[in-house]
This record gives sequence, C-alpha cells and structure tokens, in this order.
Amino acid sequence: VWTDPKKLLGSKPIRLEYIREPLRVWPVVGCHEFLVAIAPKEYDRTAILDVGRSLQKVVLHATRMGLATCWIGPGADHKSIVTKMGSRFDEAKDHIICVCAIGYPSWYIPTAISLIVGRVQRFRYPLQQLFYADAKFKNPLPFEEPPFKRFERCYEVCRWSPSSFNAQPVRVVGQPAGRRFDFYGANSSKYYTPVAVGIWMSNWET
Repeated sequence: VWTDPKKLLGSKPIRLEYIREPLRVWPVVGCHEFLVAIAPKEYDRTAILDVGRSLQKVVLHATRMGLATCWIGPGADHKSIVTKMGSRFDEAKDHIICVCAIGYPSWYIPTAISLIVGRVQRFRYPLQQLFYADAKFKNPLPFEEPPFKRFERCYEVCRWSPSSFNAQPVRVVGQPAGRRFDFYGANSSKYYTPVAVGIWMSNWET
C-alpha cells in the first residue's frame, strides 16, 4: 500500500507491504500477518516521521476493529523479511524501517515476554518529563492552567505511545496560548526516534 502523498509531511514516498507468512521476529510469537514499513534507501528524516505517523494510524484503526498489533523494530530479522517479500523489495532503493504484527490476542504469553511487558513496557515517564514550556526542556508545561488543561487526553495518549525498547525519546514544547505544539526527538537515533515522534504525532492528531 502506497501512502497518499497529500497526507504525508515530507515529499519522499513510503509504503506498507503486507506479508501473510511467518517472519523471524521478536517478541511476537505465533503471528502470521505483518505490515512492513519501507522508506527510500537514501536517508530522509521526514520520511521516517511519515512511517511512524502513517503506520500508527493503521494500528489505531486495527485496534478499533478488535485486532491486536505489535510494533517491531530491532527484533525484526531483515533477511527473513527480504526473502519473503521477493521482487517487492528492491535492495538498491528500499530500506526496511520497522514491522508491525497484526492478529488476535493469545492467552499464551512466554514468561520472558510477560516480564518485559509487565515491568518494562508499562513504565512511563511523568508528564512533567515529557511536555515543556521551553525548547531547552527545563520548565514543564503548566498542565492545570488554561489553555493547556484542555489537552489532557492528548498528553496521556502520547505518554502511552510505544517506542523501541520503551525509550520514550519524544519531547513536546507547547507554545503560549496553546495554539502550537512542537514535537522533538530527544536523542540522536536516526531511525527509531523519528518513528516514535511520528507515532506521537498520529496519536495527538487522533
């Protein structure tokens, strides 16, 4: 599926490829259906933002349908994916950014994965460490004061967004009067942080 260029932030094309076969991925167990997010091989940060933003919209829609999803970044074996994609993947032009597993929740969760989900993935920074009133990330937003108080649901849905290794690498700066919010990556990761920023943007929009 090629994403609509009119709905992208950047000018580079990205696409989501559907695979209905098992892939070597972790921590997903037993999934047979995946979406593979692909951007141009030549690095473009805005294209990576578009991957996160576009794929998260699919995740939200799948959730509304009662489906389970799982973002997979470092846990995806790219050789396995390229093999399954065959002619749909052009090594000279394409770069795999991440994978999203899609299916129905299972009662069976291996112990190691259960520990990760229970202890690591559920940890979230407080809002005061994620949303700021200045670009130096020194002064937290006055959440309880107008006009910022009315965005409470937006703060929470972003706070609970997924990120690689649950790094939570996104920060947001709210401008005076609450008419603009700027989204920042808080580390130097070339791929997983821009994806996370895109996910936050999608959740905020929703």
